[in-house]
Amino acid sequence: MFSCILLPICDNGHWILMVVSLSERIVRVYDSLRGDHQKYFCHWLFFICLRNKASVEKLENWQFVRGCSSKQEDGNNCGTFVIMNAEAIIKNIPTLVMRQAHCETYRKYVTKRLLMEGKRRNEETCDIVESCSGPHKKWIQCDCCGKWLHMKCAQVKKVDPSYVCVFCCALYK
Repeated sequence: MFSCILLPICDNGHWILMVVSLSERIVRVYDSLRGDHQKYFCHWLFFICLRNKASVEKLENWQFVRGCSSKQEDGNNCGTFVIMNAEAIIKNIPTLVMRQAHCETYRKYVTKRLLMEGKRRNEETCDIVESCSGPHKKWIQCDCCGKWLHMKCAQVKKVDPSYVCVFCCALYK
């Protein structure tokens, strides 16, 4: 059985995180803008009613708690706060440790994790699979996403520690 269920919710363009502890019967909502989200607790209770309509589970045993999230200071990092709060909860770290100042670094961290932390698949092909011209000895890593590329395939003449690959140039420009 899971210790908790993490449910990211988009509420009118703003992301919040609902965390359900099944063993404690507690629903916590983490909102970086600190709004009132009691309605999601009601939705959870309705779900439990439907799911367990054959059983006699008592709904009064469930509690709603506002989770402690650091305050968001801009209009575009609510999704980042949801992921930061989720990771803090999973790692059993206080959610208030993650603050607005961490958002940019955390976005890069998540990007690298999603792209498998830039691990080479093998020693022959690079991440430019379509035009990779075979085994080469010189590699370069993208400073943004962590992809590993042959310098020849990436058309890079000399090592640049702040190199940004063609994929990231296309995505972020």
